[in-house]
Formats: sequence, structure tokens, C-alpha cells
Amino acid sequence: MGGKEVVVAVSSPVLPPVSRVQEPARKVRRKEPQGRVPEWWPEVETELVELGQEAERWAILANRLVRAIIDNRVAGRDYRYDDAVQLRQLCKISGVKVSFDAENARDSFYRATTGFVLDDCSRTAEDMGTTQINGENPRDFLAGLSVNIGLDKFRAATLICASVAARTRACLLQCWALEIQGKRTEALDELVKICRIHRVFPPEENSAEMEMVAGGLKKNLEVAERVHLLSLYRGVCTTGVKTAAEALGLLLLRLRGSSQLRSVGRRLLRRKSDALMCEAAKRRPEHLAGAATYTAADTPTLRPATKASAGRRRCVHTP
Repeated sequence: MGGKEVVVAVSSPVLPPVSRVQEPARKVRRKEPQGRVPEWWPEVETELVELGQEAERWAILANRLVRAIIDNRVAGRDYRYDDAVQLRQLCKISGVKVSFDAENARDSFYRATTGFVLDDCSRTAEDMGTTQINGENPRDFLAGLSVNIGLDKFRAATLICASVAARTRACLLQCWALEIQGKRTEALDELVKICRIHRVFPPEENSAEMEMVAGGLKKNLEVAERVHLLSLYRGVCTTGVKTAAEALGLLLLRLRGSSQLRSVGRRLLRRKSDALMCEAAKRRPEHLAGAATYTAADTPTLRPATKASAGRRRCVHTP
């Protein structure tokens, strides 16, 4: 080729495509959590009512009421207790079932109705039989309403238990706020509300809802403050003390007897008060010159008070 080097491309043999047989996907069987309802949940009996030509009229009235409830909510107005009672009455008489446009609207309506029922329970007497909602006790009313609006009973029970837990937490915090203001009577009224609600809708033992209540209260209240609330609860309610201790996060203390609770609460509160007094004295000693003696900047130690100080402690710096 005239002394020139020529490079010739050699085509490599084309291999046939390798066929891969796809393995069948493995089916992972997940165990669905079995729904369960509390022991107090009643059995709802659906009565077959033969209304004939009147059935259509009842259905129109019930659906019209549901539409009015949804429209009022969209317009920014709150749910009304009377609407829930009327809807339950219409569906109970006619056997009609209604449906909301969305599950969120349905759950929101049921949650609001549960709040109204809890208000009734907290205001009435201790006996559950005295609390009547249009001729029904609170359990039957809420269970029946869940059937009327197409809400699964497991979901309905979850919403009720969550509302009871939220009301328990709110009443405990309100009780402590009134207690530190010196309003003992109003504070005890908040605990009575909890007692009445728990008698109608008793939380289950070691429930997740009460555990969440305890976790929230631990962030807002010290151990001494929660012990003090439990001692007050024992004074106004003889039942459900274990549930109250669980809600306050004090179940592991295994305290027995109201006298022991009060003594532990006083002791813890006294320690906290002494620590706060020492911290204040350390920061601003000039304001506490009559209550403490100071030397060099050393660590403060607590010293038992004399008889003249009427049982109070003093924060004294010792060399």
C-alpha cells in the first residue's frame, strides 16, 4: 500500500440478547391492625322502619339538614349542637343514612358533636343515667350517630377517646392555673369534670391517649405539681384514681394513700421553693440581706431554719 499503514476496523460479532426471565414479585403479607372498640361501646341495633311514601320525604329532610350543616361550616360558622341532635332524631325515626361530601367534613362534624356531649357530661350529675340527650344516654347517642353518618365504629371510638384525652389534659392544666391563683373551689370543679367524663367514657388501662396526655403534662408541670394535682383529685373523686395517675405520669411512683401523696407533694414543692430562693439570693444578694449571710462567692447550701423563722429555710454561703 505504498508503505502506508492502513487501519481496518474489524466488526466484533454481535451476541444475541440475553433473555432474562423476571422473577415473580414476592407478596408481602402485612397484618392489618385489627380494629377494636372500648368495652363501653354499645351495640347499635338498626331498626327497619317501613315508611312507604314517607321514606322519601324523611330522606330529603335529612340530606337537606346535612347540606345546611356543610354550608354553614364553609361560611365560617361553627357547628351547632342542635343540628346534631336533630340529625340523629331524623335518622333514628326514619332509618335513613346520610353522607357528607368528604370524610374530613364528616369527621370534623362528629368530633365537634363529641365535644358538645362531653360538655353535657361534665355539667350533669355523677350518675351516667341522668345524662340524657334527646332521650338517649351519651354512649348510645354517639354510637347511633356514627351509624347514621356512615362513620366506622372503630374510627368513631378513636375520635371519642382522643376527645376525652384532650379534655382531660385541658382540665388538668386549668386546674393547676386556678390552684396557683388561690382559687381552690374553681380548681376542684375542673377535677370534678374529669371525674364525670371518665365515668361515662372511661379510658382504657395503659391507653395510648393517656400516655400522650402524660407526655404533654410533663413538659408543663413539675413532678411536685403533678403529685399535688393527684392528691386533689383523690379528694374529690373516689374512682378512676389510677387513670388520673396515668394521665399525670405518676403511675410508676406507686403511691398509696392520700396522706402520702400530700406529704410527697409538699416536700417536693418545698425543695423547689428553696432552690428558687437560693437562686434569687445568689443573683441579687442585696435584696436578701436580712434573710441570709454571705462570704465569698461559694456554693450555697441549705441550713435548717431556727424557731424564729417559723419553719422556713435560709440560703447561706459557707466557706
